[in-house]
Amino acid sequence: MDRVLCSIKLEYLRSVMILQGSLDDVEALIKRHEDFKSMICAQDERLKSFSELADKLIKDGHYDSKQ
Repeated sequence: MDRVLCSIKLEYLRSVMILQGSLDDVEALIKRHEDFKSMICAQDERLKSFSELADKLIKDGHYDSKQ
């Protein structure tokens, strides 16, 4: 996950560096940032749910758990 975030931050910084500074460009960049932030939050929630389900399956003695 850290590698993905670093890659995305690098892409973001590159896009900022080439930005010409017009209001439309800045607004588009803000929109992209907000969309990205929403996507990361949704992904985080999915990962938490997945992890909780995995922990429950292990706790309940799922046949494929290594306990």
